[in-house]
Amino acid sequence: MSDVAREAQVSKATLYVYFQDKEHLFTAICAERRDRNIADLIEILDTARPLEETLVAFGTEMLQRISQPYVLAAHRVVIGVAERMPDVGSEFFNAGAMRLVEAFAHFLEHHLAQGTLKIDDSVLASAQFLELSQATVFRPRLYGVTKEPVSDDEIRKVIGSAVRVFLAAYRR
Repeated sequence: MSDVAREAQVSKATLYVYFQDKEHLFTAICAERRDRNIADLIEILDTARPLEETLVAFGTEMLQRISQPYVLAAHRVVIGVAERMPDVGSEFFNAGAMRLVEAFAHFLEHHLAQGTLKIDDSVLASAQFLELSQATVFRPRLYGVTKEPVSDDEIRKVIGSAVRVFLAAYRR
């Protein structure tokens, strides 16, 4: 907190007026960046574009963003404090992952109405696509098993597979 106060050119007491502790400060910083990332991802969900093209673009951009070191660090911090500060975990999940699931579900519902997809539960299908799009990339990096940045080839492979599996399950 001392370092942050010095950089912000305010006193530590001033920081504590706005943030209860360093975890809340960190999550506030992460929230601002997360909200921009999610807004950018939602913009990709253009129903005028071909479905498969949009799935590839959305999955690719999402995987690139969640694989960034600062995103991984934010997840680690939130996981670390969620048990003793459940409000931080809930806010992080609801404003992040759930917001993206709901936006993607809305996109899927458009294609359902167009007759392109056959889906019983658009929220479940949305979550499934997001999970498929992270397979073998996000968790190994989250847990520090894999240290190197995700490559473009790895992204193409994972997203290509996610789109094929998703469309095999849900394309009409």
